[in-house]
Amino acid sequence: MKIAVESTVCLQPQNKRRLEKIGKVIRYKWGCNKEEFFEAAKDCEIIIANKWFFNELLPKLKVKLISLWSTGTDLINIEQCKKLGIAVTNVPSYSTNSVAELAIALIMELTKKISYQNKELLDGKWAYDLPLMTELKGKTLGIIGFGNIGSKVAEIGKALDMEIRVYIRKNKQKDFPEYKFVSLDELLKNSDFVTIHAPLNNETKHLMNKNNLKKMKKTAFIINCSRGAIINQEDLIKALKSKTIAGAGLDVFEKEPLPMDSELRKLDNVVMTPHNAFYTKEAVGRLTTICVDNILNYLDGKDSNVVNK
Repeated sequence: MKIAVESTVCLQPQNKRRLEKIGKVIRYKWGCNKEEFFEAAKDCEIIIANKWFFNELLPKLKVKLISLWSTGTDLINIEQCKKLGIAVTNVPSYSTNSVAELAIALIMELTKKISYQNKELLDGKWAYDLPLMTELKGKTLGIIGFGNIGSKVAEIGKALDMEIRVYIRKNKQKDFPEYKFVSLDELLKNSDFVTIHAPLNNETKHLMNKNNLKKMKKTAFIINCSRGAIINQEDLIKALKSKTIAGAGLDVFEKEPLPMDSELRKLDNVVMTPHNAFYTKEAVGRLTTICVDNILNYLDGKDSNVVNK
């Protein structure tokens, strides 16, 4: 058996050994062209994918299982795989704390300006030379999406004495009386921080466009640690330039890696990280172990995080 593994997948020695017991591991590079991908994956029954895949090649591959090294499944054409008899698995809930913590860290950076203060201190400035910061107590934190990560962000926000507002399609007010569930319009209108923790699908793509960005307070910040395409990036850049909103904290982008000529790189009201909210040693350890567990369970005839039954 042959197993193709994308180069971005972190295979710890113990998990690499688990894979090598069942087959030959072949690496393919993130960013490779279609021909290079096909050459690496054409004879593989299992593919571990994360950021790079060519769905148009699915009918030509011998693959029986695509084990995603992620929670999100938007990389793969799930319906096409189902028609072709290819199982697809993912890894839910492995990075809940890591992603929630980074979302809050981005809020902290935007309001406390720690990187800026460090630079100014090294340049000889002191407290009264710098602009005032903002405290979070009493501020309204609007959360779009309320799965494991969204609910963890709410928990942390509540511990910081923030007012929590949540928007999801199915209202869960009875289940979570400690939070206020509202419409999207109400959340955008009243929140000091809007943080996105929803999956990318046809309903959420470009959810935050120019019309919805205009509904936010001019003093508000938007945070995205979910999927880049949930925000229309061109509209966001215009909103940031025109000060329609105060700023943004972004871990994800419509095109990744973020192009060197992106306008986002030139703005001083944006804090960015390179899509690594999940990238803690604890979360990555869980991610790879469960990803390999999914493969071994599949080979044993057991369903384990199959998303296209």
